[in-house]
Amino acid sequence: MDALTRKTPQACEQAGQRLGVILDSYTVYFDIVLCDLAGRVVANGRQAKFRSMGTCQQKTEWFQAAVKTADGTQFGFQSVHCSDTLANRQHILVYSCGVRENGDARGELIGVPGIIFNWEALGQTIVDRTFTGDKEKSFTRVCIVDADGLVLADSAGKMIRERIEVPDQATLFATKKHHVAAQFNGEQAIIAHAFSPGFETYSTGWHSLIIQRLNQG
Repeated sequence: MDALTRKTPQACEQAGQRLGVILDSYTVYFDIVLCDLAGRVVANGRQAKFRSMGTCQQKTEWFQAAVKTADGTQFGFQSVHCSDTLANRQHILVYSCGVRENGDARGELIGVPGIIFNWEALGQTIVDRTFTGDKEKSFTRVCIVDADGLVLADSAGKMIRERIEVPDQATLFATKKHHVAAQFNGEQAIIAHAFSPGFETYSTGWHSLIIQRLNQG
């Protein structure tokens, strides 16, 4: 709050130091940034590693979502992407919320923090550690996709570079857990699906898929 209201270099530096303490305990975070209402980053927790200070985040989805929150119980989100100004253009996802006047959950919004997740250490690790037997790896693909089928994490290494399309995809994605036998990329396959429950009260709308070719020849 001091960094956003007093706006002195000392207050911003202290805010950055406090964010750094948080980052020391959470290894899946790249960084935490603190923005004023114009979207300008006034403090971040890993200043020596990520030069985000002074950059403008006003047009990002996560900043806009946080600005629209009604109170301190709500938060914003932006799915997997690469940013030109955050985390050295690595794959990230960002959760955000509001800093409110006097720390009151219903107080006037004075700023926005963005929590920048190291997506590959989080999502790709889940995919890589999904158990498949040694004999199955060559004909099995494990991935996380968004509601439109965009690949977010992938054992085939096509993160953010491909969209998965399976027959009657809307019906499959509407189920919590299911599997079907269908054609995938010209081959018969078993496709297992599970809908992500999301994080806390927020649903990401993501889907987990395991696609296993039936013809391994």
